[in-house]
Amino acid sequence: MRVLFLARQFPWPPNDGEKVIVYNVIRHLAARHQITLLTFESQAVTAEAMQRVEDLGIDVRLGGAPMSRLSTRDKIANLLSPSPVEILRWRIPSMRQMIREARSQQKFDVAHVDTAMLAVYHVDLAGLPAVLSPHDSWGMLMERIYQAHPTSNPLRRLVRWLELRKIRNFEALVYRRFGKVCVVAGPDALALKKRLPSERVAVIPNGVDTDFFTASDEHGAVEPSVVFSGVMSYFPNEDAVLFFYHQIWPRIVEVIPETMFFIVGRDPRASVRALADRDERIVVTDSVEDIRPYIGRATVYVSPLRVGAGIKNKVLEAMAMGKAIVATPLSCDGIELQSETHVLVREIPDDFASAVIDLIKNKALRSRLGANSRKLVASKYSWGSIATQYEDLYYEVRRL
Repeated sequence: MRVLFLARQFPWPPNDGEKVIVYNVIRHLAARHQITLLTFESQAVTAEAMQRVEDLGIDVRLGGAPMSRLSTRDKIANLLSPSPVEILRWRIPSMRQMIREARSQQKFDVAHVDTAMLAVYHVDLAGLPAVLSPHDSWGMLMERIYQAHPTSNPLRRLVRWLELRKIRNFEALVYRRFGKVCVVAGPDALALKKRLPSERVAVIPNGVDTDFFTASDEHGAVEPSVVFSGVMSYFPNEDAVLFFYHQIWPRIVEVIPETMFFIVGRDPRASVRALADRDERIVVTDSVEDIRPYIGRATVYVSPLRVGAGIKNKVLEAMAMGKAIVATPLSCDGIELQSETHVLVREIPDDFASAVIDLIKNKALRSRLGANSRKLVASKYSWGSIATQYEDLYYEVRRL
């Protein structure tokens, strides 16, 4: 098949959840299909990065860069618009032009549009069978964020209410233009089925590169220690780290005071950087070339997420490395794991801290959970099998 693939970010290097998905899906699909990737210019698109993707046999085309941030004037003006404010950043004329040029140059069999924000380009894909993969329910994610951090300001509450209503309408009206809408977890699918016909919504989980993320004895353990990884400018990750620090960390170091806490991920905000200044046992790394040594050296991987949607790549990666994990229920959405067998799932801070302490003290339990986790992701979450599911979805939308 000839696949026209629209992505919000250039997929190399695959150093955040969105780029990991796009890179691994197109990498496997390119072995069997002709992929044309349309995405946006950015400083990350170096000659080396371009070569890495083109070497897969993918035709890459770059449009103008999106708006880096919205001004207050833009946000105020958008209050009267039916579109969510974030759409302003991604409605780029050069992308529309690229789509039209690509379609005039060859006949595509299917389009794959990645992320909710790029769904606005459905008008330029008219007549072409298309799949939208927003990954999660945008409306559910924003509702959770607002609930986690309520505001007493009446004007701000009104703006939030309007924005959430716009997002839900966007999901109901714009998503309907696609033959299939694919999310990565069941809760997200259930949220979208409230606004879309059930048969339009599909679930394909994220995968993990089980050859890259593997258990290793080469990393040199730092014991006792816990680690959390993720893009630290992303609000749910920032919230998770601060929640862990304030509600869970004091209970752990009260029992095992020599424990280290590694926070690994690019663009940490000032609130996260400040933690390392307050406690010498906390290390905030910022961007690293390879997260595996940090995960591999840690005694326990923690995922204290309270806000978010979709499957969490960070949890799959830690499972693939055979780590003992303590995670909140939300961290495990969409992963077919069992608490006490693969991961210790805990929500209450005291229970979370106790589970971390138990794992630090019990090497046999860590080994058992890690082995079970590795076996699970190797059998159900390889990128090869995930790409095949997308391929099947392409054939399905072509028959609609």
